[in-house]
Amino acid sequence: MKRHFVTVLLMCLLPSLAHAVGTTGTANVNIIKALVVNETSEVNFGSIPAQNGQCRMLSNGELEGVAGQDCKGTSTPGTFSLTGTAEQNIVVSVAAGTTVDGVTFTPEVDGTPNRILNAGNSEVNIIGSLDLSGATPGSKLVTYTFTAHYE
Repeated sequence: MKRHFVTVLLMCLLPSLAHAVGTTGTANVNIIKALVVNETSEVNFGSIPAQNGQCRMLSNGELEGVAGQDCKGTSTPGTFSLTGTAEQNIVVSVAAGTTVDGVTFTPEVDGTPNRILNAGNSEVNIIGSLDLSGATPGSKLVTYTFTAHYE
């Protein structure tokens, strides 16, 4: 009885396999220029006191001390230039790197992270804040990550 059931089942399946049809599909793609990113100027906080606290850079380059930090003056936002396919939308982001000798840089994109490559180009300014905790006097280079991709 078991063999009879399997034979009947196979006989029912074979006709459907014999009548299988196929067709061709297509894949569409628009290849655009690779996005090129260059750092054209570094973020520069200038000289600030070795005091614990936070020094924040505003969009206009002005420094603002918070939580015990007495930074003042003018700094320079960092700038990245982006080149790619004209009129394409891009998204940019930044991420903090490691702490160096008691100094932590928390970067921020100045303005919206969504950009358009007008005539194939765009510039992005980077501002942010420095947190000092036990930092010693001297020049510090604190890295961060800048990322850009097509939307």
